[in-house]
Amino acid sequence: MSRFLINTLSMACILGLSPLTHGHDDWQLSGFFTQGINTTSDYNFFGDSDDSVSTDYSEAGINLTHFLNDKIRFTAQLAYRNSNVLDEDEFFLDLLQIDALLHNTENTTTGVKLGLIKFKQRLYDDVYDVSAAWSTAQLPEVLYPQLTRSTLLNFEGIIIHHTVDIENWTFLFNLGAGQRDIESNVVEDLYLYDLGTTTDTKTDEAYTALFEVTNEFRQQKLGIGYLKARWKPEVSLGNLIEASIGSNNDFYTLYLSQGWGPWVFELEASYIESKNRITSIDFPSGFGACNTTCQALLSTYSELIEGQSNGYAGYFTLHRNFPNGTNIYLGYGHSVDNADDIRGKELEQLTGAPNHTAYLKQTFLGFQYQITENWSVASEFSLFEGTSNLSTKENVFDNDSAKHWHSFFTRISYTF
Repeated sequence: MSRFLINTLSMACILGLSPLTHGHDDWQLSGFFTQGINTTSDYNFFGDSDDSVSTDYSEAGINLTHFLNDKIRFTAQLAYRNSNVLDEDEFFLDLLQIDALLHNTENTTTGVKLGLIKFKQRLYDDVYDVSAAWSTAQLPEVLYPQLTRSTLLNFEGIIIHHTVDIENWTFLFNLGAGQRDIESNVVEDLYLYDLGTTTDTKTDEAYTALFEVTNEFRQQKLGIGYLKARWKPEVSLGNLIEASIGSNNDFYTLYLSQGWGPWVFELEASYIESKNRITSIDFPSGFGACNTTCQALLSTYSELIEGQSNGYAGYFTLHRNFPNGTNIYLGYGHSVDNADDIRGKELEQLTGAPNHTAYLKQTFLGFQYQITENWSVASEFSLFEGTSNLSTKENVFDNDSAKHWHSFFTRISYTF
């Protein structure tokens, strides 16, 4: 059954069940819609935005929750996202899980989630698909790049969660495991640097652990997350070589939030260890032995991909909330693809790509305003140095491409 047909049937089932939610406490229906308006200098982002205005970015979702009893609930969410080439214009099943309560006392709860689930490792992973739930108009590109948004959102798997309440403190422990297929455009932007195309993407396996402590009275939250992800893409290099990549990635994340009345400070930092190797190489029939061009391409690709690289990313934001529903914020972020090549000089020598494609610095200023209970608007202006968050499918990076650029993004959201 095609993915389009599955998505269509899923949407029809959820919409067909929506009348059941009225007047029934054991059914809950919610949803969201966001339209983005974006303009940038020098590069395209979310469509044809270079010195122009793009409205290509839009997303929507509908969520249905059914409480089978006081210990078991079923949740399904169908989503739609369009952000030009980064996310194609289509519906997809975003969440389909059973959440069962295994043990419950006055101060502790233990449960398990099964199905198509979301792994929480960072501050906004559990609401990554609902932009109206973010504290900023656009999540910082240094840690939440749209380029790889489809990689680590959800998995088919299991999460065991345990919560302990002690006075004003809440302690959360999560352990999870799952798998999914990653998007081919993500692989091409992460590994190929215009050297080739993805022919197939094999299963991505992931294992996660999270510890989070919250004190609502003191407006404090601290989280430590770990995620191990493995994927095995197959790629074609210049129609001369077909190769398989084995990639093992470890993500370590720390996040915290501290409030002082109307002021809120947020910080997130992530460290990534990636180990890659070429597991197999084949030459298409008719080419015979690898010629000089083939050998040069293979040498460059092997040196670029194989081995270990460590990257890091982090940002902070300072918010000021006002009683009328306005939130004004200022932030700064920095990310580096390879800590041993923080200025991208080695990447430039290997691939010919400008060195600024290997890192990103972002300074951003924005606001949000809650117009009504359902409607909100937000705008954000960002100054960038570097282009590691931009897709090679939307842009061409050469020696004349800009290192410094800016963007202005506005979103209008409706939730119910």
